[in-house]
Amino acid sequence: MVLQNLLLFIYLFISCSGGLPVKGPEGTDQLWMSMNEIGINLTVQRMQSASPPLGGTFQIHLPRKVIPGIPVSISANQLHSVLQNCSDNFTAQYINASDFFVSKISHNSYQSIWTLSWTSMIGDLPNFIRVSDENLTGFNPAIISYVVFDGGVFIDPIFGDMLATPNNFTQVVVTVNDIPANCSGSCTFQYLTEMTPLVSNIDYSTGGQLLVIGISPFSNYTPFDVKVKIGDAAVQIQTLTDRGISGTLLTISGIGFSNSPALVSVLINFQSCTITSLTEDKILCRTPPPTQSSNTILKNLLADIEVYIGNRSSVDPCQTKIFKNYTFLYSMSLTPNIINIETELLNNSLHLGVEGVNVTNSVAILEHVECPLEVQKINHSITWSQCSLPVSALEPGHYMMRILQKQMGFANVPAEMQHFTIYPQIKTIFPSRGSVCGGQLLTISGHSLKSWTNSAWVNLTGNLSCDVQSSSEHSIICALFSSDPLLDDQQFPDVHQALYVTVNVNGMYSRCLGDCLFHLFANKTVVIDAVTVKFAGILISLLIRIQKLVWPVDEILIEVDGHLPCNITSLNKTSIECQTHSLDAKEHSISVLSRRWGSACLRQKDSNIFRITPQVLHLYPQNFSINGGGLLTLEGAALQGRSSTSVLIGNQKCLLTKVTYWALQCLVPSGQGTVIVVLNIDNMSYSAGEISYSEEFTPVFLSLLPSTGQLLTIIISKVRQMEDIYVFIGGSSCTNVTSKGTSLQCVLPQLPTGEYNVTGGIVQRGWASSSLVFTSVLTVITVKNSHD
Repeated sequence: MVLQNLLLFIYLFISCSGGLPVKGPEGTDQLWMSMNEIGINLTVQRMQSASPPLGGTFQIHLPRKVIPGIPVSISANQLHSVLQNCSDNFTAQYINASDFFVSKISHNSYQSIWTLSWTSMIGDLPNFIRVSDENLTGFNPAIISYVVFDGGVFIDPIFGDMLATPNNFTQVVVTVNDIPANCSGSCTFQYLTEMTPLVSNIDYSTGGQLLVIGISPFSNYTPFDVKVKIGDAAVQIQTLTDRGISGTLLTISGIGFSNSPALVSVLINFQSCTITSLTEDKILCRTPPPTQSSNTILKNLLADIEVYIGNRSSVDPCQTKIFKNYTFLYSMSLTPNIINIETELLNNSLHLGVEGVNVTNSVAILEHVECPLEVQKINHSITWSQCSLPVSALEPGHYMMRILQKQMGFANVPAEMQHFTIYPQIKTIFPSRGSVCGGQLLTISGHSLKSWTNSAWVNLTGNLSCDVQSSSEHSIICALFSSDPLLDDQQFPDVHQALYVTVNVNGMYSRCLGDCLFHLFANKTVVIDAVTVKFAGILISLLIRIQKLVWPVDEILIEVDGHLPCNITSLNKTSIECQTHSLDAKEHSISVLSRRWGSACLRQKDSNIFRITPQVLHLYPQNFSINGGGLLTLEGAALQGRSSTSVLIGNQKCLLTKVTYWALQCLVPSGQGTVIVVLNIDNMSYSAGEISYSEEFTPVFLSLLPSTGQLLTIIISKVRQMEDIYVFIGGSSCTNVTSKGTSLQCVLPQLPTGEYNVTGGIVQRGWASSSLVFTSVLTVITVKNSHD
């Protein structure tokens, strides 16, 4: 007996891209599988057909662009490149960021998922990417985009003193092992504007000044190099050692010397001895410093003396050397020695005090300025000498101090006493207070304020600058102006600010000997709200609206474009009215000034700007001949441009015959109907009105009557009695024109025999229509000497 068990299994595969992987004949739903190991046969029957795999294309929508035809099989790298290639100005800041990544976290037969992420970009990014179905295939395909994680602020636990009370200012909290300390007093910290350093000016011309560095002696050291750096810039070093043992006035006597310094030279140990006097039998020169090793201390040195007469060129056969084993002894014992130097600036003078040995009959030398020393007292071999010189002889800067004993030469001056610095000094500033927006001439008084190379400027803290107008030894005058002339409501009217004033002369910053502060007062500052323009006849009236008039009336000045006065006609607490004239048609600026307080500020940018536009008050006549030639007059104001002025009748130019600020006149071209008149001033166009051309206002010359003598009579029409008429016979004028009713008469010019066109018109209306021809015939009046 065989027992047979039948088992039924149902397998469901959702959205699988293909059929179940079993074997069977194609085209049938009967599939089979044999499991021979245990003798079991399986029969498999498909209950329903497999769903198709996901495929096709979709679209990505950026704010200003659509990217079509993106396949569902696209890789992460390919999608990254597509997005970057299609980015615009807005999306580029996100898509082209270095931390932007695209990853494909799923790809199979029924779904594809891409993730766009930014690893370090801060803040909440806009959701600027949308997607839509373009041609997706599969079982009910759909595509969506959504935000997985939105960036923002991470909020950590906030620790603090639970006993603290609210405070408007920043509180300082100290924690020990994450435990906040209790504040029993004031733990407030404030950021104050007036305590914040402010850079108001940068000097780009620094460098090249002498920086003196004092150091202790390098005793018991072997020779070494010294290097100085400021930042990364290497500094050129000039050694400043004790000076002396040179400058002795050496006298060389003999015969046959030359009076020409170019032909005589003296060398001491191959160094030039500077010649001070020269005759045929005597040479005077100052000895040079001796040559010595850098690590030796000189006490005595014997030097050879060589005298050359003639050209100093070594190849010149005319050069003569006088050599008789003469020598010169450098001796420290004979060298004047300086013990102390004192300096004092007093009453516009520099006072020098020099203490030393063997320094009688000496002179102090500061660069090119000499100061003769007078002995004040002698204590054994030590002499105390003094001299003074006006400060005006030296401008601000670093100076080298040398002491010259007139016979023995330069004294030995310790290195720390060799340099002397003169700084600019400020005593007073006038005025010392003013408007927040500058506008004053500042006079800075003191000493050593003059630069011979005009290298002087004024620095102020804050947003005011001061342009140097002039300078002298004792004063600098500069013009204050504001880089930001706006004064907002938060500043007005209670601000008081003190600015520190310094002067830089030749790279040397000033020392303050008195009050060096300039005070700004917002409550003493006028603020301009707006400017409106009104024409009053030939004058232009400007109405200036202000916040509050805080200046006395007799102190107020008003200027247009910084130089044209505007005369005040009326004022009150909130407005000032002034009158000026002849302003060009363009934008102008108004300045309100106080002789004592300076310049007014602005409520907002350009609130002191106003525009003058041409004003055409009268345009006449308005009816013209169709033949043109009429005289058009425009009257008003601001009618003359600075660079160009023209009048257009329609698209044709009107020939200008008169151009002034108040009036224009031009000859109109021919035309028909009503035409617009346009005024063109400095490349800006303004409508001026309209004129009309018509047959009604076109004069007509109908016929000629036979002339009687020199009078020509013309029959006319459309001419009024009092109009100004002109007539031409050919190119010559027919003078003394009179009109009466329908005819006019004029005196003929002298014309050769021939035919001439008769033309003419009315000055105001223009040319007449005429086809008349005048024939000038030969007329014999008398014949003389007729007998033969």
